[in-house]
Parts: sequence; C-alpha cells; structure tokens
Amino acid sequence: MGRIIATFQMTLDGVFDHVDEWYVSADDEQRASHELLFASDALLLGRETYEGLSAYWMRQHDALGFADRLNAIPKFVVSRTRTGPLEWNATLIEGDVEAAVCDLKGRFDTIVSYGFGELGAFLVEHGLLDELRVGVFPHIHGGSGLRLTSPRPIGLRAAGMHVLASGITILSYVPRRT
Repeated sequence: MGRIIATFQMTLDGVFDHVDEWYVSADDEQRASHELLFASDALLLGRETYEGLSAYWMRQHDALGFADRLNAIPKFVVSRTRTGPLEWNATLIEGDVEAAVCDLKGRFDTIVSYGFGELGAFLVEHGLLDELRVGVFPHIHGGSGLRLTSPRPIGLRAAGMHVLASGITILSYVPRRT
C-alpha cells in the first residue's frame, strides 16, 4: 500500500500566502523539494493548487529537470466544481473521493499532495494521510495573510525535523490514529 505525503511551506507565524513577501529561494530547500518530487510516483491536488501550479509550471523547463518531472508525473485532482478533462497530465477524481484515493494508494508507492487545505483535512479525517511535511521559513509575516487553519482539530505526532543551512526548518508529522 502506497503512502501520501502532504507538503507545504509557511512562515513562522503560519502564513502561507503572500509568498512574494517572504519566500526566499534557497539551494537546500530546492534540493529537498527536488528529492521529494523525484521520490514520488504521482501527485494528489486540490482544485486551487492544481490551477495555480499548472498555470505556472505547464510551460516551464529547468536545467535540474524539476519542471520536466513536475510536468510529466501523473496528477489526480479533487474538485467539487471542475468538470471534464484536465490538462497537464491530470485526471479529475469524480464520485467517491475516499475510494478513489484508496485506489491510488494501491497503484502508487509515494503520492505527494502540495498544500494543506480541505483536501489535506479530508485525507486526515479518512485515515488516508501518512505524513505531513512542513517547510517553516524563518520569517514572521505579521499583519494580514492566510494562516494555517483546519475545519476540525487534527492530532499529529512529531516524526522528524531537519534544519537547513538556510534557516528553513522541515518538520515531519504523522497523524495520530484514534
């Protein structure tokens, strides 16, 4: 049975939008992202994440092959509002999302889900998320900005921590199974 790793980046005070104000590209962080993507077999995305990533990455290329890998990897998109075929080597999950994700876990070894919104909470609630990996940037945004929230409490257990030379801390958690 495969595993699902949800991953996202945020500031120390939990802001994950306004990335142009706090995200600083660092070689070690890019290397960690590269390693995770190349270790995965598929991506599981919510609609908003799919739309944001595809709009940018669909036409990108880079010397390290990150863009080519991201463009080629099979993607599965959960949405209540999208219909029809999707671009960017993506398949829309329709109907029973829990059954579809269980099927994906049976077909793929490592599935990465970028972001942690409704889809992430759904995966935890249904016992489908195996790891939550958070890149915490050494920045306090303050003021406005979307902060990490969840529609329900989610119990987690620390599974690892790696402090990069850039100051970014990668935290790994696994859901507590009740």
